[in-house]
This record gives sequence, structure tokens and C-alpha cells, in this order.
Amino acid sequence: MKLTRKIPLPTLLVGVALVILLAKVGLVVYRQYCEKSVVAKVGDTKITRSRFVRRLKLALSRYDPIASQNQELLDKIKTSVLDEMIRTELLFNAAKASGIGLSASEIEEEINSYKSGYSDESFDEMLKSKGLTYEEWKEDRIKELTIKKFIDEEIVSKIQVSDAEIKEYYTTHREMFEHPEEVRARHILVNSYEEAAKIVEDLNKGANFAEVAMSRSVSPDREVGGDLGYFKRGTFPEVFDKVCFSLQPGEISGPVRSEYGYHIFKVIDKRPPRKETLEEARDSIVSELKKAKGTQAVDEMYNRLRMGAKIKINKKVLKEIEVIDE
Repeated sequence: MKLTRKIPLPTLLVGVALVILLAKVGLVVYRQYCEKSVVAKVGDTKITRSRFVRRLKLALSRYDPIASQNQELLDKIKTSVLDEMIRTELLFNAAKASGIGLSASEIEEEINSYKSGYSDESFDEMLKSKGLTYEEWKEDRIKELTIKKFIDEEIVSKIQVSDAEIKEYYTTHREMFEHPEEVRARHILVNSYEEAAKIVEDLNKGANFAEVAMSRSVSPDREVGGDLGYFKRGTFPEVFDKVCFSLQPGEISGPVRSEYGYHIFKVIDKRPPRKETLEEARDSIVSELKKAKGTQAVDEMYNRLRMGAKIKINKKVLKEIEVIDE
């Protein structure tokens, strides 16, 4: 028969007290950790420090590297990033509250469509550059698409533009609908006059201009056969205007020198100066007015949501975020 040693009551009480004390200390430490890891709360949604820092890094990547050392600028960027994250959560929550969401098939279709622009390797590199896991990226993408669907259904689809508004916009933005003379041309750029002269000779014998540009031009647009697209005066260096606007469609120039080398130009088409009529401009005006009204309506909705929302910003944690490479 095994004997069990009894623990003296005082020792037992001390042990229990110690366990309770450690539990309380652990709870306090855990609570402090949680508080330090949360930058803001939007209702029940937490904006964590790690999530905020990822967005901050992304925002700072658009600035000069020295921006993170400018405290005033860094504070402004942090405020802007946090405001945008709060805006996203409020609009996403509003979308859910209105019953708008994405089906599994919609999510799959949208994600596959987005990923189709990347190889597997470049997609992984994109995630890495943003400091995101695939699941984090997917969550952000779902929020973004849900908000867009919400705005389209609840705001954009209900925007009306009157004939009077269209006419007023056309009258007050006349310069937008006045188009100067334009020319569409191709060019070939080489380094020497001798090479340019030989190319002109080949072209005059019937060589295809685009094919010659792709095989012999040193300009980056050789990939598209030297096509410069339509352009107005002042778009390119002066020599381009002087030659291209003096040629007729189908004509090829001789070698023309510039600071870049020697050019050969061929004019494809010309557009005379013209002014769009109200009817021609109607669709673009309606689109512009709907965009402006939509932006205003979304801003007004966001302001209403923010005024009625329970938002808590942990200013201490926000202020402590100084070093971005966390």
C-alpha cells in the first residue's frame, strides 16, 4: 500500500496564492502585449501593429528613403495610412451590414483574374515586396472588391446626371474639348549617319518600316515597330515636330540628327485641329460627372459612418512606431 504525503495547509495556501498571483501577472502582461500590438479598433475590428507597419512600409516606398527620418512627414504619413485603414474597415462593415458580399465563385474568378497577370514566381515576389502572406493578400483583396461592389450598387448605380449639368460642364470646360493638330508617326534611331542613309535607301526600295525598326533601331520603341502613336506639338523634342508635321501620310524623311543620334521618320496619319461637339463629348462628360458625384457621395457616407462608429486609436503605440524595418 502506497502512502501519500500530506502537504501542510500553510504551504498549500501559499502555493495556491502563488499560482493566482502568477496568473494575474500573466494576464496583465498579456493585456499589455495586446495593447501594444493594436494601433486602433474600429468597432470590434482590430488594426494590429504588424498590419499597420506593412501598410506604412508600402506608403513610404513611394517617398524618398529619407522620408522616414523626417518626423513631421512620417507623422503625416502615419496619420494618412491609419485614416485609410479605418475608412476601409468602416466601408467594409457597412457593406456587410447591407447584405452585400462576394460569392465563392466571384472571389475565385477575381483572384484568378488578378493572378493571371503574374507568373507564380513574380506573384510571390509581389507578395514579398508588400510583406504579405497569400492569405493576408486574399483578405485585403476581398475587402477591396466587396467595397467596390457596395459602392457600385449603393451609390454609383443611383447617380443621375441631367442635360443641364452636361451642358454647363461643356461650356465651362471648353478647352478640354479643343484638340490641336496631331500626327501619328514611326521612327528609327541609329548611331551614325552612314547607317541611317543605308536604312533610308532600303526603305525607298520597299523594306517594311516597322520590321526595319524592330531589327535595327536602338530606340526602346523598336519593340512596337518604332510607333510613336498620335502626338501633338511639344510632346517630343523639337526636331520631331519640325519633321513629322511637315510630312504627309506615307512619306519618309531622310536622316535627321538629334542629340540622341540619327532618326528616320515615317508619318502614318494626321488629324487636323478640331473641337468636339456637345454630343460627341456627352459620354465622357457623363462619366466625369458621375465620377465626381460618386467621390463626393462616398466621402459623405464615410464621414457619417465615422461619426457614428466606435473608434479607438492607441496614440501611444502609433507614436512609438518610428523604425519601419520591424
